[in-house]
Amino acid sequence: MSQTSVTIQWRAWDEQTDVGDPPVVGYILYYRKDATDSWSNVTVIESIQLLQYTQTNLEEDTIYAFSVSAVREGDMGEGPMGPPMTVKTLCEVPITPTAVMVTVTDLNLLNVTWQVDDNDIKCSTGITAYTIYYKVDGSSDDPQRITTVSGSIMYTIIEGLEPGESYTFMVSLTTDQESHLSEASMAVTFPMSSTPKSPGKADKEMTRNIITSTRTTKAPHRLPPTARPPRMPIRPEFFADGGGVLTGLSHNWDLLNPGP
Repeated sequence: MSQTSVTIQWRAWDEQTDVGDPPVVGYILYYRKDATDSWSNVTVIESIQLLQYTQTNLEEDTIYAFSVSAVREGDMGEGPMGPPMTVKTLCEVPITPTAVMVTVTDLNLLNVTWQVDDNDIKCSTGITAYTIYYKVDGSSDDPQRITTVSGSIMYTIIEGLEPGESYTFMVSLTTDQESHLSEASMAVTFPMSSTPKSPGKADKEMTRNIITSTRTTKAPHRLPPTARPPRMPIRPEFFADGGGVLTGLSHNWDLLNPGP
């Protein structure tokens, strides 16, 4: 899966477990962007080939439907199309969080805050999460993820780091994919351990004044359900991914019995 491509894979028809008369000699892949659009016949895949296909030149952040039909030898050998599977191309994340700041609270913890301009986010998912990373100040090691918070807030409280050690913090945002990391914050020393005191006025005021973010998340566009055809004898497994690399997202769905 990428911003402009989707890889589809399906299981071959099996005469031992699927209904219909062999041999199936190939499959035809179809796709369309909208339920009212006509299906595009993109390719014929022979049954002896790897049963996958990557469709390129798609639009970013757009839902597409894909369907496969099985083909027998001879004229009129193509069976009906199977029920479609929908998948959305990814959305480019053009920005990263800014103004990452870290302060020490009265409870000897670290409060990390950041800012984001919502107007720069055009993805249909909106911002779904923020991920906070840290590294020891001056270290050449890669930043380490410490926590992830909801996309509706722009702060987090950090605890559990080494007392007396200095750290910098970075933040990424996630729509349907994660952005690059922000610039690092100023280095802050994690406070030495001490007996916690009851929350005072300063802590309560800090909590009230935590930076929060409200936004309207645009719901992803969805295709209307497709009517299930009456006969579905062939049951391939169906995956959506990109760049030829499969993920764990899978859908079991039917290919119809090829016509006689």
